[in-house]
Amino acid sequence: MVASGDRAALLERLTLARTARLNLPTTAGPPEALTEIRVGVSDRPGVLAEIATLATATSTNIYDLEIAHSAEGAQGVLILLVDAAAAAGFVDAIVGRGYRCSARDLT
Repeated sequence: MVASGDRAALLERLTLARTARLNLPTTAGPPEALTEIRVGVSDRPGVLAEIATLATATSTNIYDLEIAHSAEGAQGVLILLVDAAAAAGFVDAIVGRGYRCSARDLT
């Protein structure tokens, strides 16, 4: 579709994909109730467990996570989707353990 320049077919396919994605079951609230947290991490055993333990300690539910690995070395970014109401305490705990992180609301 892209190669042939069929804009209408591509738009239809993307619209169908969006509809399917929005209809996936989830317990996460609406976007305004969620915060995305990005944590710079080294690629070593136990990092994910440490962050998950901090989530438990701060009563933060992790709805989704992704690890973006760096091609430049043994590091990456952990991307977490959490309740906005719990995000500040979770970020404080992460920073308190020496990690660098950022948070942004999805609104």
